[in-house]
Amino acid sequence: MKNNYTTNLLKELKPKMRYVLGCCLLFTASHTFAQNDPWIIYNANELPDAFTESPFVTASVVPAASETQPAIVATEQSIISDSNVQGNNLLSFRINGNDAVNFPHTTFLWRQNFPTTPASPTAATVVVRAKGLEGFDRVFELDLDFNGYRETVYVINATETNPARVTFNVGRTSNTTLENLSLGENFNTKEWHTYRFTKDGATIKLFIDESETPVATSTVGASTVRNYFRIGDGSSGSTNGSHIDYIMWTVEGAYSPAQKALPAGTLTKLKSVDAASAKVSVYPNPVKGGQASLAIYLQASSDVSVQIFDLAGRKVGKSINFANMRAGQNEVALPVSGLKEGTYIYQISTNRFTTSQKLFVK
Repeated sequence: MKNNYTTNLLKELKPKMRYVLGCCLLFTASHTFAQNDPWIIYNANELPDAFTESPFVTASVVPAASETQPAIVATEQSIISDSNVQGNNLLSFRINGNDAVNFPHTTFLWRQNFPTTPASPTAATVVVRAKGLEGFDRVFELDLDFNGYRETVYVINATETNPARVTFNVGRTSNTTLENLSLGENFNTKEWHTYRFTKDGATIKLFIDESETPVATSTVGASTVRNYFRIGDGSSGSTNGSHIDYIMWTVEGAYSPAQKALPAGTLTKLKSVDAASAKVSVYPNPVKGGQASLAIYLQASSDVSVQIFDLAGRKVGKSINFANMRAGQNEVALPVSGLKEGTYIYQISTNRFTTSQKLFVK
């Protein structure tokens, strides 16, 4: 009787045990995937201080918050719908000390504190996708302040006399080329761009639109005991205004675009321009026989970078870069000969836009 009872009990429990085991394996797999993905991504679905995964805090708010003047004001900080991408949200950031009625603060930064356990980071990567707003001096400033060294980088809008430019606040003291460094006559900060900042020890690099070549490198000398990055407006003498699509970061390393691609979900979002207005296409698509051509129409001459990623966001194949591609219709060979059958994302970056589209290989 005892053996029959044990046998029947095991028969009854086996399906339940398989279910529990399956749940455990699913949890383990998803947990492992999360660990393998280094990025923390703020997608602007809520104000930064309400980002549950890793909340930002307000910093350098002038005037300071009081009973009559809160730190967060809707005219300065708000979540808005993206008029170009259905279902997407943006952070609207506007600090204008010249208009105290509508914009009461002269400075305001969102601060993201880095972890201190098991140890504070020695290197980090911060990526911001943003476009500047009309009537403001700057798009944003980013303050990288950890591992003993600090630097602040300003992304500055063009004026009637100067093109768009960037300034490294600390680096410029020993390297004058890092002050008001031109981004080129055709670079428009009021269009969508991806700004990738890396910091490893005292060395900071800025990559734009996922180009593998940094537009600037600074070895900073200012010391710090802090452990964070900040974004916004920390300079009372200038106005800052931008729409921010996302801010993502990792403390696992200072990764160039070639070393660590952005997540596939980011690549497949066509947020800068749609395919029609970009006038970019690949043919044939699907690709057969290992050969394909890329047709691209440029309204003005521009540097062009072409990269291919798999759906996991890993860069595959060989990147191609063109310096000062002529305006008008262009046609170039797309490096697809080594790609296996499957679905990929090809990303085109110019001085005016970045666009990503699917590529099918048969």
